Amino acid sequence: MEQNDLREVLVVRVPACTVEEAEAIRLDAVRSIRSGVWVIPTDYAWSLEELPCLVEVEQPPEKEKPKPERTGNSVRKKEIHAKLLDYRKHNGLGCLEAVAKAARRKDITADVLRRVISDADALEDVQWAAVGRALDKLEKKAEEESRPNGEDHG
Repeated sequence: MEQNDLREVLVVRVPACTVEEAEAIRLDAVRSIRSGVWVIPTDYAWSLEELPCLVEVEQPPEKEKPKPERTGNSVRKKEIHAKLLDYRKHNGLGCLEAVAKAARRKDITADVLRRVISDADALEDVQWAAVGRALDKLEKKAEEESRPNGEDHG
């Protein structure tokens, strides 16, 4: 077999799981790797291996969820998502901890927000509202801290 007949493949070994669970793990790996970070449980093992390329197989398209009709809530979620991306862009690594803390909900952690940013996770309406309030609170705090002492803008 010639060298060009080999292809480097990421192999992930997981505890026994169903075909559906394995496919979900594969999709999570693909999405995460595209975003640049993949956090895996400690009971997963992975390796890069050179395997023979027997046939050229086109990647199957990811199953798309049906897009719901745009409502006031979905528009607001999109705005909050954009605001979260912008906050992350301007505040760098570690900033999502502050957002999670300001959201004041146990089900909103920095890890959850990272998955939301990479579109690997979704939030419920009440969670989106909490993230929106947290971002507003952090923005207001940043504005207040940037004002010179004694200056009144309101």
